[in-house]
Amino acid sequence: MKKIIIVLTAFMLLSLSSYAQKFTYGLHAGANVSNFHPKDKFRVYDSKNKVGIQVGGDLYCSIKNGITLSSGLDAIFLGGKFSTMSQYVNGGHNSTEFPEVNTKEIALEVPLKFGYKFALNDKLYIMPSVGVYCRYSILSIKDNVVSMANDETNTTVTEKWNCFKDYVNPKNQSMVIPAFNRWDFGLNAGVQAVAANHYSISASYSRGLKNHSEKYELKNEDFRFSLGYIF
Repeated sequence: MKKIIIVLTAFMLLSLSSYAQKFTYGLHAGANVSNFHPKDKFRVYDSKNKVGIQVGGDLYCSIKNGITLSSGLDAIFLGGKFSTMSQYVNGGHNSTEFPEVNTKEIALEVPLKFGYKFALNDKLYIMPSVGVYCRYSILSIKDNVVSMANDETNTTVTEKWNCFKDYVNPKNQSMVIPAFNRWDFGLNAGVQAVAANHYSISASYSRGLKNHSEKYELKNEDFRFSLGYIF
């Protein structure tokens, strides 16, 4: 699937380059709010946002009549926090397995978006856009995992965890968090305002289509806000 997406993206860029009227590039930096969207909201609960940052470069290709194709490369610091229930029934009731799971990671992302420029005046335009992205997480920053050590005494164990490696509860080896996936791809949508053809402010939303965790069926989700400069 990843190879197909890369080949199709490259073919699309080559095809559109023949229609391009102008190429421009820019830089941006900003903040994001990220979390995980679980499929089973009973088993995975108390999902919380984490605040991160992103920096990157942009490439804009003006095609025709205000239509713009944009891409680039982002380095993103993001993460999430959640709690999980066990799959089995303990004394007639499901029990909490991991009261708190935290993740932090750094990823590289390549977006591909189509936008349309709405000129408000000679010095200001707004460009809404929709598209796709492909992301690869290059590094996990270790964060806390809290797991149950004893249900009867309600005691827990807290350890640091690399989310791209399996975690095993030292007090109960049946409690395992399998390593998260490094690859992700999904959809994005946003809007960008550009003043004097150089100064930009943007907001966007991204939603993953691939499970970041197969066991818990978690998908990435984030909102981003950036300031940028177009050369």
